[in-house]
Amino acid sequence: MLRNLTSRGFRSAIVQMSGQIINVLLGIFIVKLLGPVEFGIYAFFYALLKIGMVVAEFGMPVLIIREIVRLREAKDWAQIKGFIVQAILTILVISAVLSGSGFVYLLLSDAETLSLAQRTMMVMLATLPAIALMRLVCSALRSTERIVTGLFLELLMLPLLVVIGALIWTNLTDDINPVAVMTLQLIAIIAVGTAGWAILYRSLPSEIWKARAQMLGAPWLKSGMAFLLAGGASLLNTQIDVVILGLFRAPAEVGIYRAAAQAAFLAFFLAQVMYVVTIPKMASSIERDEPNELNSVFSKARWTGTAGAALVLLIYLAFGHSILRIVFGSEFVIGWSVLIILCVGAVLKTAAGPLEALLSMGKQEHKMSQVLWLTVALNIILNIVLIPFFGVAGAASSTAVTALLIPLLLTPVARRTKLL
Repeated sequence: MLRNLTSRGFRSAIVQMSGQIINVLLGIFIVKLLGPVEFGIYAFFYALLKIGMVVAEFGMPVLIIREIVRLREAKDWAQIKGFIVQAILTILVISAVLSGSGFVYLLLSDAETLSLAQRTMMVMLATLPAIALMRLVCSALRSTERIVTGLFLELLMLPLLVVIGALIWTNLTDDINPVAVMTLQLIAIIAVGTAGWAILYRSLPSEIWKARAQMLGAPWLKSGMAFLLAGGASLLNTQIDVVILGLFRAPAEVGIYRAAAQAAFLAFFLAQVMYVVTIPKMASSIERDEPNELNSVFSKARWTGTAGAALVLLIYLAFGHSILRIVFGSEFVIGWSVLIILCVGAVLKTAAGPLEALLSMGKQEHKMSQVLWLTVALNIILNIVLIPFFGVAGAASSTAVTALLIPLLLTPVARRTKLL
């Protein structure tokens, strides 16, 4: 059994790392297809989609893993079915409110014909419930023996389907725009979600589907809110800069900024690889109460990640202009300063080590969540203050400062809880 768990953990890590690489390549592909202006429109609404997705999910993707595992141990088939029904209904109701509000806004607009941005928004609103339900089923698969399948569908199959769809579209017509790309996202999400629900139906015991659904009590709502708050803070810190930039500046600036941010992701990549590998080791050290071993694992992850981020920064300092020109196009070269600012922030953050992972393994999620929401508030304020005056440089500076603040605030928490 231990060998199976280790094998699954290794395969899950491979899928997660591969998914990150493919998503970066997908982002580059979309940039090349759309150009700075139209990519800016797409990036703005995709960031809004990600934020709306977290709200619509209401913590259900995380909660469903815990509840299915717990209830399967008790063989409480009726409550498992009841929870799945409740999770779906919760997502549908919240999505209906969010998407409905967006459609009302579009209907009240004075324009006789919808602009490109408004049409992109329409598809984004239609995508919201689909992506939330897709993530729910992919998470549910991780509560079964289909852990790798759930990760594969969401992290690999989804972007690959978008790429295949875009290649087919460009062969059929030269007219590809943000509406088309968002539509391809919606089609891919529906396809992955449908496959996920079919696999889940076959993976769970048949007794679940035969049972009469027994709804859970009110405490599950409180748990969902807790997971919403915990996951929402991290996602907001990665998307709020794009949204605020889109509210204050032209779409071309959003496109240039987002492209540079995708290139800057490489500064975090080696650190994330190390974190995936070391998280189980940190959890084991904490469980066995081995502080010296824990510090050793933490330090190796920190210095390896920092070395990788610093190397990427040096490469971009020397060759960043050429890399942006070759990868994205000459229009994106002016994003070099954004790239450098974000990479500096990455170096400073990785130098503190995998503090968020450490606190999660040490069961300090509540304290970590409080700190992360404080940084979200500071991030929003910095973006609102700096973007109107400095544009993309202001957005990058806000993100870099937030990246530095997170470890500065989390380090004392880790020390007080004797994890460091």
